[in-house]
Amino acid sequence: MDKDETVAERRTRLKDTGWIGVDLDATLAEYHGWKDGGEIGAPIPAMVDRVKRWLSDGVQVRVFTARISEGPGRDVAGMVSMIEAWCLEHVGRVLPVTNVKDYQMIELYDDRAVQIVANTGERADNLDEELGTPPLRNTPLGKVAAVVNAALYDIEDAVSTAEVERAWPQPGISLEPDGASLGYVLILDFGDQTMDCLDDMAVVLEPVLKKWGVARIEGRQTVQQSVDTPGFEG
Repeated sequence: MDKDETVAERRTRLKDTGWIGVDLDATLAEYHGWKDGGEIGAPIPAMVDRVKRWLSDGVQVRVFTARISEGPGRDVAGMVSMIEAWCLEHVGRVLPVTNVKDYQMIELYDDRAVQIVANTGERADNLDEELGTPPLRNTPLGKVAAVVNAALYDIEDAVSTAEVERAWPQPGISLEPDGASLGYVLILDFGDQTMDCLDDMAVVLEPVLKKWGVARIEGRQTVQQSVDTPGFEG
């Protein structure tokens, strides 16, 4: 295994044996504080639908939750049974329940997880840990581009890669302060490409980028003008 393996490469390598972990509370099911008896909240449609797509594609999915951690007076077996019943009702099948990672885990979806760029110690979202927004002066455009590309990549569950590549040109990316909101404006520069897909792009990107302090998205077309070099007569 390559230590710098990408998520896509890991998905391919583990497609037959790997599994995706999905947190329960506040990720797969609504959570607004612990309730007597450990009642599990209502299903979160977007996450449940994602899990169902993975399952239909033959991907193994496990519920990854602290609810089954060992401790004095904890009925782990009873909690596992409760989670399995919830999954059967809302996902359509019983899912394995665990709180242990192993080398076959492809990805983990969790509302508390913070993704780190491999071998760097840097947050993948580039958030300022105190302010909760990316400090503009410390935001390399490559990282902003990575966030944008990751957001577009996430829709592969609903749209094939080929369709995405045809429908989504690759614009230049920049980040500017937005005085009205004290956040940032993400500028997508399409150059001489069409901006017909800008509205559709914004629909996908805005909800994802809002938590990084991006208040809105604008499109531009900056066409480079050729400059004639004066000739010299002999």
